[in-house]
Amino acid sequence: MKKAQKKLTEIYKTKDINSKLKYYDTWDTYEEDLMSLGFFGPVACTALLFKYIKSDAKIFDVGCGPGNLGNYLKLLNFKNIYGLDGSQGMIERAKQRKIYKKIYHQIVGTDPLPILNVDVLVASGVFSMGLPFPQGAMKVCFNSVRPGGYFCFSAPDKILKTVFKEEFNFIKSHSELIDSTSSQILVPHAEASDQQLAKVYLFRKK
Repeated sequence: MKKAQKKLTEIYKTKDINSKLKYYDTWDTYEEDLMSLGFFGPVACTALLFKYIKSDAKIFDVGCGPGNLGNYLKLLNFKNIYGLDGSQGMIERAKQRKIYKKIYHQIVGTDPLPILNVDVLVASGVFSMGLPFPQGAMKVCFNSVRPGGYFCFSAPDKILKTVFKEEFNFIKSHSELIDSTSSQILVPHAEASDQQLAKVYLFRKK
């Protein structure tokens, strides 16, 4: 677990986007490390989607990594899943799992995403402290959801009150909150300095 804690701390401390992507490209124990650290985002997002979303919905997993969340969705019989990630190394690993119909290589920023009008966009771990996604990224994700579709994401309480405050308020005013978890530690077994109180939200776009 100590190795996993160290890796998470290093990725949070790395500020340069290219350095972060290289780190993700070579993080070959990512799945095991996040499970050992108790990261609750993928499990909680999957639980909310299973509760409210039909199995044939078109789901866009943004920041899909090697396919942890996608694998949970597949196990629950969701079949129409697409992915996107900024790390080519993570994408190659996700392709080997044969979960996604297609995976796009793009960093989440202020440019539009490659799929629009999806039934569900899920973003686990995208809006977090120490990650490179800029202001505007949350709204870009929201814009890919069709009217009446769903936006599901995990986010630390702190970042929704700072970096993404205006965008979070925009989403709340243009959506209906369907469900959310209680606040809990996003990565329970991370180093104490890296622990963040977070929630998972499910909104339906108006």
